[in-house]
Amino acid sequence: METKKLQKFSEYSMGTYLLCPKKYRYIYIEKLFKKQKRKVNEYFIFGNIIHLTCKEFYQKRAEDRSIENLYNIFRESWKRSGIRAFFKSREEEKELGEKGLYMLSNFYNSFGQKVPYLTEHYMENIFKDYIFFGRVDRIDLSADGTLQIVDYKTNKYYDVGEDNEERARKTMQLKFYAYLLNSLKSNVTSASYYYFAEDKFDTVEFNQESANYLREWFDEIINDIRYDKTFERKFGTHCNFCDFYKLCHETENNSDDNNNINIENEKLFK
Repeated sequence: METKKLQKFSEYSMGTYLLCPKKYRYIYIEKLFKKQKRKVNEYFIFGNIIHLTCKEFYQKRAEDRSIENLYNIFRESWKRSGIRAFFKSREEEKELGEKGLYMLSNFYNSFGQKVPYLTEHYMENIFKDYIFFGRVDRIDLSADGTLQIVDYKTNKYYDVGEDNEERARKTMQLKFYAYLLNSLKSNVTSASYYYFAEDKFDTVEFNQESANYLREWFDEIINDIRYDKTFERKFGTHCNFCDFYKLCHETENNSDDNNNINIENEKLFK
């Protein structure tokens, strides 16, 4: 008997659905990224360089983990990345390069002497009839055996204030990693975003009560995705940065035109 292939979800796919169901449809149902090339810019590559630099830094021997070597890893990664092709001038490249060195200075002051338990750790597990999977940037081990998750962020920190829905969506990645890691018999007590530019931590704490809540919340999101028949667009500032901005607005305008034609036809035949 052929085994049924279980549906797989990442924190990105679920977060995409919460941000905009229509974007989820474009990526995971219509699979448009397989039909068109995803936009890549210097900031996307820059983020990858910073992540790679931090990973390679801990692959060095303890006596070689100096800030000078951290900078050198960054410079070498920069050269290999092909990022130079995206700049209009050397001054533009220099500005972003110096920003990277500043961010890594913050990183070194916060993490330089603290060796992580795991880096770039891939994990997956089965829940009910679906699979969760993900890769976490960093896991630190405390003296009491509990774990702390850290996800590196090269974008700017922003405070959502009293917007509970946006706060839940923003911290979903941390909660997803903690839930997934705990399901693999670990004990995660906190998870943090680390913002390089501001040298700032945004932390979520975990206990048994929160674990029960996350189980229900994630199951609810999966059910919403599975039973969604329309995948309607959700408007917001994120629309301006979406890979599907043009396509989405064209389809919406065509839909509006069709609605207007139907309304006019109804008037004519009344």
